[in-house]
Amino acid sequence: KSFLGFDETPLSSVFENIQAQLFKEKISLVLLLEDLSVVGRLDQEIFNALTVNQQEKDGYCPILSVAGMTDGGYAQVPDNQRQRASLIFQYKEENWSNEDIADMTARYLNVLRLPKEKVKDLAKTRVGGKEINLSACTDCSLREDCHNAFGKVDIGGMDIGFFPFSLHAPSSLLQRINEDGRGDLTPRTLITEVLEKFLGNIE
Repeated sequence: KSFLGFDETPLSSVFENIQAQLFKEKISLVLLLEDLSVVGRLDQEIFNALTVNQQEKDGYCPILSVAGMTDGGYAQVPDNQRQRASLIFQYKEENWSNEDIADMTARYLNVLRLPKEKVKDLAKTRVGGKEINLSACTDCSLREDCHNAFGKVDIGGMDIGFFPFSLHAPSSLLQRINEDGRGDLTPRTLITEVLEKFLGNIE
C-alpha cells in the first residue's frame, strides 16, 4: 500500500474520497481487476472496499467493479461478502489439453527471446487478429540441434523451440502443482507457478 501512496489509510476511505470527487464532476467509477486472489492483505482490503463502497450513498458517485479470481481465491471469500456481489459468473477450462499448454508455453518462450522492438511488432500483429509471424528461432544457428533435443511447436507456420523444457514438462509440472494443492489447472497457474519460477532469472 505504501508503494501505491496509501500508507495505512483504509482502502474504503481512499475509494470514498475518489467517489466524492468524481460525484462533483458527475462521473461514475468503473474498476476492472484481472486477478483478485483474496489471499494477500491488499487483495482482501480491495475486495472489502469494493463490496462496501458499491452501495449507493448521497454525495458519492456510483461504483461498478468487475473482479476476476481463481476458484481457490473465491473459496476464501466469506459467505457474507459473496452475497454482496450482484452477479457471479463461473468459467472453467474444461478441455485444456497438453497441446494447449505447450502452445501457451511456446508463445511465452518466443516473446522472451525476441528483441523488444520485435515484441512490439508481434503485439501489433496479434491485436490485428492475425497469428504470430515471428519466431526467435528462425535465424538461430542452434535451431536444428535445439529443436531435435527439446522439441518445437508449430504456431501459424512458425517453429518455436521449447528449450529449456521438454514438450511435456510444463503439463507435468502443472499437474503436480494441482495435485499438491498449490494451484488450479489454469493459464494463471501455468504463468505464476511454472513459467515465472523457471524463467524468472532469464535476462
